[in-house]
Amino acid sequence: MDERLLTAKDVADYLKIPEASVKKLVESGELSGYKIGGTLLRFKREHIEAYKDLAASKEPSTRTVAESAEEKRGFGRTAEKRTGNHLSYTAAEKIFDFLYYNDFYIASLVLLVFIIAAIL
Repeated sequence: MDERLLTAKDVADYLKIPEASVKKLVESGELSGYKIGGTLLRFKREHIEAYKDLAASKEPSTRTVAESAEEKRGFGRTAEKRTGNHLSYTAAEKIFDFLYYNDFYIASLVLLVFIIAAIL
């Protein structure tokens, strides 16, 4: 299973809608998204597929996209993980995402420190 988070452009291409529409869907709460570092908008693939399924059925529903995605995966604990229109984000997930999206910079910094230590 691909655990990679999708960008707004990836979602726009997948749903065949403009990128601005993706951002409007997130702002309206119809689509669940994560802000990485406060600026980068990322999405889980199962939330996008659940949104696409809900949009295709065009049934009025009180369930959110995140709830239907978790139900599809077999999780019955949506109420305890939800805050507002977005899933809660644990500290471990935040740290993992920080390391995942900044691994190049962290590796460069470590290499630079080793080079400076070797010179001195």
